[in-house]
Amino acid sequence: MLTPGLENYLKQKLGFKTALTRLIHRSETIRNRTGTSHTPKEILQQPWTWLETAWRISRQAQQLKAFLRKAGVTHKLAAQRSRLILVGAGTSDYVGRSILFCLRRRLQTEVLAIPSTDILTNFSDVFLPQFHYLLVSFSRSGESPEGVKTIEIARRHFPRVSHLIITCNAQGTMARSAMAKEDTYTLALHESIHDKGLAMTSSYSNMVLAGLALGYLDELGRYLHQAELLSIAGENILSKYADLANQLARQGFKRYCFLGTGNLSGAALEAQLKLRELTDGKLVTLSESFLGVRHGPLSGLDRHSLLVGFLSQSLQKQKYELDLLKEIKSKKIGSTQCMLCEKIPRGQQSLARHWIEFGLAKRSTLLDEFRPPLDILFPQMLGLFSSLRYRLQPDRPSARGVISRVVQGVKIYEEEGT
Repeated sequence: MLTPGLENYLKQKLGFKTALTRLIHRSETIRNRTGTSHTPKEILQQPWTWLETAWRISRQAQQLKAFLRKAGVTHKLAAQRSRLILVGAGTSDYVGRSILFCLRRRLQTEVLAIPSTDILTNFSDVFLPQFHYLLVSFSRSGESPEGVKTIEIARRHFPRVSHLIITCNAQGTMARSAMAKEDTYTLALHESIHDKGLAMTSSYSNMVLAGLALGYLDELGRYLHQAELLSIAGENILSKYADLANQLARQGFKRYCFLGTGNLSGAALEAQLKLRELTDGKLVTLSESFLGVRHGPLSGLDRHSLLVGFLSQSLQKQKYELDLLKEIKSKKIGSTQCMLCEKIPRGQQSLARHWIEFGLAKRSTLLDEFRPPLDILFPQMLGLFSSLRYRLQPDRPSARGVISRVVQGVKIYEEEGT
């Protein structure tokens, strides 16, 4: 059930006629038949949900600060003996990878992103006895078998591990198992971002924004301001570039390459997964850094490829990123380039076929660390329209039933030799 605030927001945004809103304007019968009942709306609603998530966290900021202090993360001396591990599987793992560098810098402690799928099989190699750990588990449903078991293993064998659970489902197994446990804090986000479509869209972007808050609990005003800028920029992209996403999806590219540096590398990982999930594996997708793509993957780009790059705000990083575009142009590799940035760098427009500017007002800067929720919007729309191009159903694109909304078929074995 949508809240009145979200209902009103969607009604307002549906007034803009774009390739995205036209899908939502269809009759319920057509949306059910084409598998577009959820995913288009869940993409469109994100700017509203980001503000809701930011305000929800602001109301819990003092409790979160107290919990982090108790877990030894924010006290400088204790932080030397503490480690923060960001945990998830698939998209939820990419949430952690999207906030890793920000949290390391802001909290001044060691932060690792380790998939729950790795912890389940290698837990004895992950936790070292001389450290305290805070395990931050991200999960849309709170039902991922690997994620649930990872928390259980840590509680059973490693008492020096505290748990912060960030989930989109307050009724999930993770959230319910945390009740009345002193070593655990659960942050349940708004029910509207518990995506019903198979591919995570608003769940990913909102869990990223929630995770970023851990580094801004002492600068809450700055965090809320960045969330507001993020929402404005998101509305710009959704209203101005949905038609471009639709046009590019119809051009029949066979390969998609997503590039991101540092804070934007997690968004590039998530982008390639969205295209692959929503097209049932029909597209070849990859992600790399602007520097890393030269070390082999660049050979996979040709005239059938779409290169999507997330251009950093940092002028120092931009030098490396623009150099790659110059190399691609000079070598006549033939791929189509699509770059996302706040503003096209002066004199560089010819380096890409398409530029996506999120265009904030002067003196308003959206920090790179807040960019992943924004940068993923265009790839989400590319995935949606590519899914329709292949006559799939975006809400349930796996025609063969190979993947599902919550992973199935994982057999959990009891630990041996602990």
